[in-house]
Amino acid sequence: MKIDMNNLYEYNKDIYKLKKINQKPNKNNNLIIITSINPTSFGEGKTTTLIGLVDLFNKYKYNASGCLRQPSIGPYFGLKGGATGGGKCSLKNDDFINLGLTGDFDKIATVNNLIMSIIENEIFHNLKDINQDSILWRRCVDLNDRSLRKISYKLNNKLFNTSYTITAASDIMALFSLCKNTDDFINKLDDAIICKTIDGKDVKIKDLNISNSIRKVISNALIPNVVKTQYDNTIYMHGGPFANIAHGTSSLISIKESISNSDYTFVECGFGSDLGLEKFINIVSREGKLNPKLAIYTISFESLKYHGDNDHNQMIDFLLKHLNIAKHFNLNCLVLLNRYENYNDVDEFIEKAKEFNIDIIKSNLYSGTFSQNKKIIDCILSKLENNELNFTYDLNETVLNKIEKISKNIYCSKKIIYSKKAKNIINNINNLDYYICVVKDSKQILPNNNILNIDDIHINHSARLIVPIQSSVMLMPGLPKKPNAKN
Repeated sequence: MKIDMNNLYEYNKDIYKLKKINQKPNKNNNLIIITSINPTSFGEGKTTTLIGLVDLFNKYKYNASGCLRQPSIGPYFGLKGGATGGGKCSLKNDDFINLGLTGDFDKIATVNNLIMSIIENEIFHNLKDINQDSILWRRCVDLNDRSLRKISYKLNNKLFNTSYTITAASDIMALFSLCKNTDDFINKLDDAIICKTIDGKDVKIKDLNISNSIRKVISNALIPNVVKTQYDNTIYMHGGPFANIAHGTSSLISIKESISNSDYTFVECGFGSDLGLEKFINIVSREGKLNPKLAIYTISFESLKYHGDNDHNQMIDFLLKHLNIAKHFNLNCLVLLNRYENYNDVDEFIEKAKEFNIDIIKSNLYSGTFSQNKKIIDCILSKLENNELNFTYDLNETVLNKIEKISKNIYCSKKIIYSKKAKNIINNINNLDYYICVVKDSKQILPNNNILNIDDIHINHSARLIVPIQSSVMLMPGLPKKPNAKN
């Protein structure tokens, strides 16, 4: 897709903001999700594959664009690499993209921290009779800083215990990525419960009288960013990463913009299908009334061998667990196998997979030619189906039922253990028709009969999310012994 350059404001070379959002119905669009198995250090190639498919489709005159999550500076300076693809499937001006892009994350953090500073100012000046222990908000920063996981300070001579999250896991980021426009953002934020008074009355963000200030800070950030592939095709890059600690896909605004202006929209979901795909279907598709037609599992043979302990039967069993997640949603799927050149048993594995009705196509988008990969287009087009989605839970079910259904149908786990704190929070939740956004370890699907331990429950009233937090996962990452920042 070659975008209208007259509708772009240039921030830097090949980095743009849209001047005008042009969202309109497009019945001809085909929404295709890029997902994977659980991530490993070998890399699965989701971003690379998405960029390569956008270029491949446009090469052969199919009007296509892609939607990617904005990179977070924290992990980029920590251990994780960038989020701009690789080889022939990469984005222009990658350093600028990985180091803050157009500053959306800064605006999100500013709004998030402004809310917290205003609440504490109300407490300091005794302007509202706020129950300090009831505050649901946390400050955020786009850095990996383990010292901010637990902090204590005094406010009006009372000890205040709280923590920071990384910006991508903040309440504002979730709302930013799920809202429809600026008015929708402000209206939902205004009506969000932030804390309670001493006598138990709800205090909402609109009670803080800062909505106009928030609007001025966030309005420009809510306009999607546009970046370019090496072949000058269009990628919308907008919204937060990390499907393990958030819902982890590009913003609903950018997805709808892509749908409006192209016939094929490729959207990347974070981590494996047990996290990114689950949240895309149960949260994003429902909130945005989206109808994806295909899930593409892009995997590397190195990663598949790692999860299957080099045994083909175990590899297929592991892959089937992930493919069954797409089937659970009544979503057709296709497997693209990349980075396979150094293995002699790839063809043997692909033949064995056919016995289990698994369609695996070799992909060489990373370093091959367009003609070598043209067959992928036909495979994708043959798999597109306009099926009605099956959701894991109904929004009007109890919180316990929703979590149990995700655990059983997606994680392959049959037992959940809640901490005393998590139980108390759930017992005090009234009937909320909110989505479930589990914070979970990304390394594996839980083995059958294994246990999902829920240590805490966070409620994001602005984005309508109930967030169960697995005991082993932190909302503020730490730096490794030798962080990338030293390089």
